[in-house]
Amino acid sequence: MRGGATRRRSQNSGIARIFAAVAAGVLVGAIAAGRLDAQLGGRWLIVVRGGAAGPVQGELRLAQTGPRVGGTLWLETRDAGPQVLVGAEIGGGGTIEFTADVPGGPARFLGHLDGGELRGELHGDVRPRSWSASRLPENSEYYPSLPRFVVHAVVAGRRDSVLRLPGAWLAAADELGPTTFTTAYVRGAAAAGLTALAGDTLVAASALRAMGVLRRPELVASAIRTLEAIRAGLTDPRVRARFDQLFRPRGEWQVDLHDVALARARVRLRSLGPRDAVPALQSIGWLPRDIPPDSATLTLALYRLFALGATDSLAARTQLVRMRADQPVSAAAVATLLDGYSSATAWYADAMRFFLDERWIPGPEMSSLADAIRTAWGDSAATPAIEVRVFGYPQAVPRYGVPDSLFSRLVHADNWAAEEWLRRHGRGGFLTVLHRLRLDYGPTPAIVSRDETLRLASPGVLAGEDANGFLEPRDAIAIDPGYMPLLALGATVHEWQHLLFQRRLLERGIPARPGPIVLPAADPYLAEGVAEWRAERIMGPVVARFPLLGVAELEKRARLQRTSPNDPHVLGYRMVGALSRAVGDDDRVIRLLLDAASGRRGAADVLDDPVVSRAWSRHAAAPVRTVSAPARRALVPEFTFTIEDEFPDLLATRIVLP
Repeated sequence: MRGGATRRRSQNSGIARIFAAVAAGVLVGAIAAGRLDAQLGGRWLIVVRGGAAGPVQGELRLAQTGPRVGGTLWLETRDAGPQVLVGAEIGGGGTIEFTADVPGGPARFLGHLDGGELRGELHGDVRPRSWSASRLPENSEYYPSLPRFVVHAVVAGRRDSVLRLPGAWLAAADELGPTTFTTAYVRGAAAAGLTALAGDTLVAASALRAMGVLRRPELVASAIRTLEAIRAGLTDPRVRARFDQLFRPRGEWQVDLHDVALARARVRLRSLGPRDAVPALQSIGWLPRDIPPDSATLTLALYRLFALGATDSLAARTQLVRMRADQPVSAAAVATLLDGYSSATAWYADAMRFFLDERWIPGPEMSSLADAIRTAWGDSAATPAIEVRVFGYPQAVPRYGVPDSLFSRLVHADNWAAEEWLRRHGRGGFLTVLHRLRLDYGPTPAIVSRDETLRLASPGVLAGEDANGFLEPRDAIAIDPGYMPLLALGATVHEWQHLLFQRRLLERGIPARPGPIVLPAADPYLAEGVAEWRAERIMGPVVARFPLLGVAELEKRARLQRTSPNDPHVLGYRMVGALSRAVGDDDRVIRLLLDAASGRRGAADVLDDPVVSRAWSRHAAAPVRTVSAPARRALVPEFTFTIEDEFPDLLATRIVLP
């Protein structure tokens, strides 16, 4: 396959880069007959000249056993991959002969070593042509014909803009009264040694507590007590050493990003303190000039500036320039503290991975949260990646990877080079490349069919606009590093439940029908409900021992119950709790929820279960509740593209309607 002049220039530049990395003395020493095998074996970049289509490049592989040479030839005109050389042999004086197919038919290659290269002619049904070959490093990635893939069309998102919640299920959920959330929160906060937030403070300031800035002295004291209790139970010297490295380096506790950022900034300037940043922050209006800021206000201002740098680097640089013009000494302190925050993000990811993977939970045997989660789900899946992402507020979201069963339906390797590329890079590498397809179809592009209107989108656009991503290379949890780790742990476990539930939904199999692959979109009440319910059950024994670890999730539910009682995190939690009470078997609850998430009737399918139907028979006449939930169903076309230097080169786009 030939890609034209543009492809040739790009390929030649790639080849030049390959040879730039190869020392001139690859073939060391004189060519002696006894060393001929060492000189011929390995990879060669071959160029065949003189044909009607111009020079043809490829890869020649040679391996010698005695006087005979085996090997393969893979020319760029051949999609099927390498062909085995026929009749290959070495002659006297460093000559080599073999037969292989070239454009125009089979030909006999005659060549000899000339310095560090092979040179010669080939003879077939056409006039003699010349060829040459230069050494190609074994570890270089080179494909004579570019890897070509077809990615099938995909429909993503919910179809309906209205959700229907069965009345009987809601009535059963109402048996868990709204005051339950407040009561549980107040008790949990007291057990952790924290003051429960109430009224407008609960609504307006709970995020600030999760970020470690509201009532920080009280929160830090609780965090240190919790860390001391965890450390006291560690029996494995390796785990204890890792714990100390993260949370008690140099014998001083560091409980969150703010502590670590300051410690790392002080490596550069020992006497540095947050208050050194006050004049600079006042100069740009980020702190009031007439009132000395308290610790929470100052810490929040510094984190806001760090978050601005992560999301809008130009705006952050503009603020730093303004500070330097007015308060150069204080501005230098701000810059040093911001560098500390940037450095501390790696610590944050390590801290969250520690709490998920290490065995720090006492019991008959020390166990990890990952152990508990895998036991609950009967799953051996790897711990999802922790991706530090600055949202600017305490947030964690799941990033849904593509299971093998879906990938095999989604992606077709269209030539031998594509199969080789996948063997080298894997599905994660391919999906990373796929996200680089960001096509502009114009303003509000849509495909209108008989039944619905679908937004037309490309993979890169969908991956960038949704916090959950789109066809992600791996399961991951993206989390804001300002979220205090001990408080964020409940949210992290919650997001892991989303990943496991969605994976089971996808692994159930996507129906093989004509048209695009339609990705299942779970009802948010079912998805959030199962994540809330399952995370609480998994975290229950841990929270009983270390109460601080449950406060943030309890505070979240109490706040949402006050402001948005129909939020899926609250109402969904109550619904799944009611289902659990009716069924009494966790595995059966999960099966029923998966059936409902993938069924045509959604949540109503749960009522078909005879056990559930009997348990809720007294609520049979309760009316269905409809909830507005705007859908943004999108159609991703079928794409055919090649990959070169980790970037896709689009060859064809095909609109396939559902």
